[in-house]
Amino acid sequence: MQLYDSKETVNSVTINKLFKSNVTSVSLREDSLMVAAGEESGRVQVVDTKRKQPLRKYHTHTKPVHALEFLSKQLLVSGSDDKSVQVFDVSTDSIVRQYKDLHTDYIRSLSAISNTSSVLCGSYDGSVSLLDTNNPAPLSVFQHGDPVQDVAAFSNGFSFVSVGGKQAKLWDLRNSTAPVREATVSQKDISQARLALDNRRLLISSYDGHLKVLDTADFQVTHQFNFKQPVMCFDFVSSYSQIGVGLADGSFLVEKKNLQKGVGEEEEPDMFKDFFKSADGDKVVKNYKYFNRGMFEQPQDYTLVQGEAKRAKTKAYDRFLKKFEFKNALLCTLAGKQNDLIMSMLDELVQRNVLRVALKALDLEEMGMVISFIDQRLHDHRYN
Repeated sequence: MQLYDSKETVNSVTINKLFKSNVTSVSLREDSLMVAAGEESGRVQVVDTKRKQPLRKYHTHTKPVHALEFLSKQLLVSGSDDKSVQVFDVSTDSIVRQYKDLHTDYIRSLSAISNTSSVLCGSYDGSVSLLDTNNPAPLSVFQHGDPVQDVAAFSNGFSFVSVGGKQAKLWDLRNSTAPVREATVSQKDISQARLALDNRRLLISSYDGHLKVLDTADFQVTHQFNFKQPVMCFDFVSSYSQIGVGLADGSFLVEKKNLQKGVGEEEEPDMFKDFFKSADGDKVVKNYKYFNRGMFEQPQDYTLVQGEAKRAKTKAYDRFLKKFEFKNALLCTLAGKQNDLIMSMLDELVQRNVLRVALKALDLEEMGMVISFIDQRLHDHRYN
């Protein structure tokens, strides 16, 4: 496990000796002093980020833990493939609540609701549960339909977004019967979702290699960025000056931008315009190296600029063939007086079974060109 400092270009903390099995989930506390890590064995560890020492260890799950969320500085919530949710009090090293068999399939996402003791839990059984740590039973259940990959709660405490399959759905926490809004937003399954800019933007990543920014008012794409690999996860710092993207090949990309002093959200309503290509196509990003360098990087004096390769012009007879103008294609080759080319064209027309069609369309003068070619080459065995 590696922790990256947004002010540095290299990872600031590397923790690799505390885990006996693969790390399947992490959650960094708001003050960055603690990080929780879930393992494939089902164990959950709370680690001091400065001393790199484990503070708490919990062995209550029997299967991999894929969802972790700090509900507050004291409370930690975990979701596992054993279909249960556990609530831990880190300060007292105790288990506050256990929700066993909460879902009928794996639990893969958790999202805390701000300033409350509630948390949203998404499962592969296609449902989202609303839990209150003071209540032993779920308060509500929302049916997304497809296996839920991620959930993201609005900061106002009244709405949330669930993503699963190719769809994103906006829900009102006070009404679990039907979503407020839904849309198909990707070509392949969505992997993660995050809310930003006071809930005005929804960022989603998907296995089709896209990272998109949606307007939560209508779920329309405002910006997007394309990768050659499926996007597995992403996150950004609170100032939106950096975005980190994890790809399926194991690479982790970080994009930075310099924020101008004195520019606030009122003056700059869309902080992501410097990161992503606009949906109208005004910026084209070609590969991950271009992404790392920056979309707005300009060539320097020492930069070697490679010109674009010139495309070979299509010959006139090829253009006629593409348009099925067989008469013009034949006349074009006859006018060029290249014997091999004329024979190739005749052979092509025979293969397409359209030689008779081309000859019927010729007038007397054009037919004379064909007869002249035959008369000149009739005695040559190479053309018989």
